[in-house]
Amino acid sequence: MVLYNSLEVWTTYNTIEALVSFTMTKALFDDFFLSGVGQGWTLTLEEIFYLFAPLYFVLIKRSKYFLIIIPFVVFFIFTFIKNQLNIEGNIYGFLQKNISTYIIEFFVGISVAILVLKDKIKRKGFYTYFGIIFLALYLIFRQYLIGPLNLKNEFIHFIEMFVFCAFGIAPIIIGLIYEKTFVQKFLSLKLMVILGKSSYIFYLIHKGFIPIFIDEHITNNKLLLFIILNIISYFMFIYIEEPLNHFIRKKYKSLKTT
Repeated sequence: MVLYNSLEVWTTYNTIEALVSFTMTKALFDDFFLSGVGQGWTLTLEEIFYLFAPLYFVLIKRSKYFLIIIPFVVFFIFTFIKNQLNIEGNIYGFLQKNISTYIIEFFVGISVAILVLKDKIKRKGFYTYFGIIFLALYLIFRQYLIGPLNLKNEFIHFIEMFVFCAFGIAPIIIGLIYEKTFVQKFLSLKLMVILGKSSYIFYLIHKGFIPIFIDEHITNNKLLLFIILNIISYFMFIYIEEPLNHFIRKKYKSLKTT
């Protein structure tokens, strides 16, 4: 058996990879986009959004038109920067992934929140099932639209995200708030509530060394893998995420009081 000194194999690339992972900025670099916890690239989107959120909210408060204007402005700014940086020698592919195509998701969510808070939505509707039917049709026909509509084009993808969220996700959320449907009752079950609370941990561990270990040493059955990952997520939520959440909130509250 050969033992390797970790210091001899650790490189500058590894250091940068660790830094962009720990700072949740890896989605800004094409070379590190799926490094470490691969699915963690979405954390970069959230981090950037919350960094600029105060500015967004000030503008939206002045005029609701900014709910439409801001996503388009951000998209075109990112696209312009990406094109300017599309040069040979661009360090680690900086800003060569146009993650701004997903900003529309945040603003559709903000729009729904404003409508709900201001009671601008008609209580009687067909929201839940409209959203489900739309998403089902979207998933069925998307494969046939990739070529004709050129869904790989960034602007087309940006519009696709808007349509997906506005006519699929948003109606379902509104329906879950206002409508007494089978879907709402099912998702209100204690089991579904706890699975929902632990779903973010599930998202973070559903790829990586944990499922690989389970696949190689326990079972390669996908259904069993799904169940085991949910069980692990549940216990991590109960014994790690939730206690830390309460500790941080309690600590912050005491500091604020002081």
